[in-house]
Amino acid sequence: PLSDIGSMGAGSSRLRKILTEEMDRVRTVERKPGESPALKLTEILNFTPPGDLEQYVELNHPAVLWVLDADKDGMFGEEDIHSFAWIMGEYTKDWPQYQWRNQIKGFCYMQLYDRVLSNDGAGGDSVQNARNAPQWLKDLEATRPPVPDDPKNPAAGTGMPAFQAWMEMVIEENSPRTFDHDDFPGTVYVERDTMHDLYCMFQVNKCWGTFGERNFQDFLTWLQNDAEVKGLLPLDDDELDDFVPMETVRDMVEDIMRGYRCVNVHVNTE
Repeated sequence: PLSDIGSMGAGSSRLRKILTEEMDRVRTVERKPGESPALKLTEILNFTPPGDLEQYVELNHPAVLWVLDADKDGMFGEEDIHSFAWIMGEYTKDWPQYQWRNQIKGFCYMQLYDRVLSNDGAGGDSVQNARNAPQWLKDLEATRPPVPDDPKNPAAGTGMPAFQAWMEMVIEENSPRTFDHDDFPGTVYVERDTMHDLYCMFQVNKCWGTFGERNFQDFLTWLQNDAEVKGLLPLDDDELDDFVPMETVRDMVEDIMRGYRCVNVHVNTE
């Protein structure tokens, strides 16, 4: 059961070993000497929680991934994954299993809401202000982003700019083919495979709205057309057929995340 994650005995040690082995399995992108072994986005999207936990932990979700990357470095390290597993084990241990999936996702959403979506991160704290919240939950602050406005890490602040900065770090760590084009100095282009990872992460096929569901190629074409209108990507340049400007990705991320402000979530903090 998921509650075993919260135990500090042998069960916890076994789980940590299983999680580390799963990290080794999905670490398929070749690393340069000295490069971090932490998982990239394309790898964490293939990560499978052990046993029957897969049905309760929805990793292809922006709020879950944002919380999972505790130090906001754009990658998902061993300590990130172990810490997240322990916290979620503690959080769900008194809840019936059929509620675990929504409670975990809702819990992560509220962390995102407090730091990014609520008045651009300047709002209240749904955990710290919760009546009768257990101390361990209030202590969650230690696992959340560093002090806001950390000049060493713009992704560690609050508000939409911090989330966009984090997404750029995720993309740059994930994409070996992110590059600058000679004809568009200062514009960074993101390659097709990473765009597909973002398509999965943001569950675009489920949130296309009034246009109905769209496949990945429709999504890519839509972004490229938007980039052409902004003068960032000529559609007749074959070299850029499989790329999207980072500026367009930033706008997409902002549009999707601002839509998240409309989500009404109840999260247990008792």
